[in-house]
Amino acid sequence: MPLLTVPTDVWAHATIEFVQVTPLGREFTIEIGYRVGWDEEHTVGARLRQGRLIELNGSVLAP
Repeated sequence: MPLLTVPTDVWAHATIEFVQVTPLGREFTIEIGYRVGWDEEHTVGARLRQGRLIELNGSVLAP
């Protein structure tokens, strides 16, 4: 795990793998998949709805 002293330090260790917009329930949801240096086997996924983070998942699949 890299040393992160401030939240913005994470971006030196993360790259966007995919962006997907899909309906989830009744609303569209944006999912951004990131490759991270500390976990080469998984893609971290961030789900956003109406501009707010609703879920952070440590193992998502690209569409």
